[in-house]
Amino acid sequence: MIFRKTKPDPLQGLVDTLGEANPKPEDEIILALQKYQADFASTIIRPQSSEIEAAQAVVRKARKVIAETGIGRALAPILIFEVQHWHTWSEREDFAELRHFPATDVYGEHETGDGFRSITRIYFRYNGNQYGVILNDKGSHNFGDDYSHHGTIDLIADDTIVLGLDVSEATKYDISRWTWSDVYAFQPGNWMKELLEIEAHIEAGQERFMEEIESDDILSRAKNIKM
Repeated sequence: MIFRKTKPDPLQGLVDTLGEANPKPEDEIILALQKYQADFASTIIRPQSSEIEAAQAVVRKARKVIAETGIGRALAPILIFEVQHWHTWSEREDFAELRHFPATDVYGEHETGDGFRSITRIYFRYNGNQYGVILNDKGSHNFGDDYSHHGTIDLIADDTIVLGLDVSEATKYDISRWTWSDVYAFQPGNWMKELLEIEAHIEAGQERFMEEIESDDILSRAKNIKM
């Protein structure tokens, strides 16, 4: 009598490792292959270098500080919304009424490029310290229905980029504002306190402006009403 050698089942070893948790053969095969796939994938994934892990930790810390102190919001949208037209407004006679914080020695420039790209540079002094805000509008990516503009914004203090943020432009109620999404440069310093001071000036000034509009409106309405 001739005995044929049975060909081993390549999945049997995998199935055996699962025990009796799933009695159905098809379930055992599925789970065995899923486990094998995960185990094999873990052997070929390139381990992350310590340098990359250290860099990720640095960026996470910077994001946390910028978000939780409010300096990210203070720069974008608050400060950039305030100063983005100063390269032309600073030449107006009523410029003092248009600015909402005590900036001095204001000047700026605006350059346009292809594809709705532009660079706006605004410089001013606050508390005697020189600052610059540079908005690099890189235009629209046109991904799907997203036609919003994207770019970067730099805050300069003492000729150094102390805060660099990725920004995107969103429009709400026909008003466009740049908001920050990530960080690529951060040098802590006294400028952080002054940026928050500037933000407070701007928001207080905008509140006064809205109160004046509301007051003028209610006075004009009451003027022609007899009760």
